[in-house]
Amino acid sequence: GVLVRLQQQPARVLALLAGRSGRLITREEIQREVWGDSTFVDFDQGLNFCVRQIRGALGDQADTPRYLETLPRRGYRFLAPVERIEDRPAPDAASARLAGMPPPRSSSRGTRLRAASAVCLVLLLAAGAAWLLRAHGAAAAVSGARVMLVVLPFENLSPEADQEYFSDGLTEEMITQLARLHPDRLGVIARTSANVYRKTGRPIDQIGRELGVDYVLEGSVRKAGARLKVTAQLIQVKDQTHLWAESYERPVADALLIQDDVARRIVSALETRLLTSPPSMPARPPGYVPAAYDAYLKGRYELQKRRAPGAGSEGPRQSLAPFEKAIALDPGFALAHAGLASAYLALVDEDVVTTEEGFPRAKASAERALALEEASAEAHAVLAVVNMYYDWDWPGARAHFERALAVDPGRAATWHLWAGFLSAQGRHGEAIAAMERARTLDPLSAAVNGDVGWYYYMARHHDEAIRQFKKALELEPGILWVHAFLVDTYAAAGRPEDARAQILELLKARGAMPERIAVTERLEPGEAIREMWRRAAAGQMRETHPAADFVALRLAQLGEREEAFRWLEKACAIRARWLVQLIGSDPGFDAVRSDPRFAAYLQRVGLGPASAQRP
Repeated sequence: GVLVRLQQQPARVLALLAGRSGRLITREEIQREVWGDSTFVDFDQGLNFCVRQIRGALGDQADTPRYLETLPRRGYRFLAPVERIEDRPAPDAASARLAGMPPPRSSSRGTRLRAASAVCLVLLLAAGAAWLLRAHGAAAAVSGARVMLVVLPFENLSPEADQEYFSDGLTEEMITQLARLHPDRLGVIARTSANVYRKTGRPIDQIGRELGVDYVLEGSVRKAGARLKVTAQLIQVKDQTHLWAESYERPVADALLIQDDVARRIVSALETRLLTSPPSMPARPPGYVPAAYDAYLKGRYELQKRRAPGAGSEGPRQSLAPFEKAIALDPGFALAHAGLASAYLALVDEDVVTTEEGFPRAKASAERALALEEASAEAHAVLAVVNMYYDWDWPGARAHFERALAVDPGRAATWHLWAGFLSAQGRHGEAIAAMERARTLDPLSAAVNGDVGWYYYMARHHDEAIRQFKKALELEPGILWVHAFLVDTYAAAGRPEDARAQILELLKARGAMPERIAVTERLEPGEAIREMWRRAAAGQMRETHPAADFVALRLAQLGEREEAFRWLEKACAIRARWLVQLIGSDPGFDAVRSDPRFAAYLQRVGLGPASAQRP
């Protein structure tokens, strides 16, 4: 019952497969019936793109398919049962607008089929014409596939070991810059997933399969004193050919110019896969201060540490000084202000500072960044988070999210945060679709995969939530919050034995004493669940800055209604970090949603009384 957008070519492939549900459809059949026998389009690239888009739209996974099964080197099979509806009425004008289509002019099924055939013929003719133009040296042809690229961590060859921040910073900036060039045609894998391949020596074809990318950019950085040497090479995954390679030896002050040049060369090398119009390159601010940029890269390096397993809050804390130094050296450096805003947001997330302390500072830094550079997706995303979670200004949050996605739709972090905005309002299908977009760009991030599970849990899709939580734990076994929510999901799904088993896993991950584990093993499953909730609530109550939102959640789960409302009041008073997310959709509050007091809290945070009865 949820509208999911799907581009034309993936939709045609899906229609073909679903129309023959349960049967193997070979790649040759798909090529013949969707692309045609004499197409000039790169079929392999196009089909791979279509399959990725279909799986993303349906929330499907290649390793555990529910809808689309891959039979290696043969083809695909649609697994789900399909019900044929012979005379489905044409969509009315309103539903057509929702689907992003013009309203139908005729209810005749034959007319619609003829129109679709005409469009397909025009597309095939356009593809053939583009190929002929390319063959005669004209402008690059347009392919229907979206090219996927990963920038592997640039190897640090500097004589000083402490220069790792510089090579890492250049890598991240290169990812950011490339992601903004042609977001509709060029997808760039986020750094979290790219970083998995640091110094692993895995072959290019394996990286391509695991990330679903078509091209790999790799290189090295050597910084010695005031001189900088950067090498970079672009490799095509399918045949591991080098499309382009370059080496630069310049002053350190030219680091930004090198980034620009590498980005231009990559776009030039991929021009036959991208739009014919040249991309607009981000303009560099006048008065560029190399020392400020160096300090900014140090800040980015420290901030990224929070994504490493077990890193905790040290990364965000250590990033403050370099960002502030960059700003002191160059007060007009928008990137440094945006980085500082993200650092304060991370400190709130890690419970290092309170929401009252961290959110206003994040907001001030983000606003300063936007005053200097309005097209800062990072600053817009930070302001959206502050508007939503702290100001309870939902229209403001929406405006900033939409601007961030318009400026840089290739930024995985923004899609991740946007999903939270949608989920809090009960728009679960859209939230899951946004998370799938984030996962396409950051497929090996445990946090992203974990939150895919969380939003399935919010939607009460327990089986899928369990699958996704397990996937996150495969990527990073020790994520405590994933273990905890997996317990909640098993409990909500009526699987108390599995919940108790997961509690034991959680205790082991936390390093609990053997006696505590033994006691839990002897408890009845239901009591083990309740004991976990009691301990979680009591532990938070003792904290210097208690997470009042999660205390209220656990008390509601335990049926302690009056205490739950008392802690909800505290959560509102301090504007607790995850309050709007939890009361908006979390199943743990379902036992109190019918209480008029709960509706009043929803109204207070701007979600409205309709959310009180959300399923």
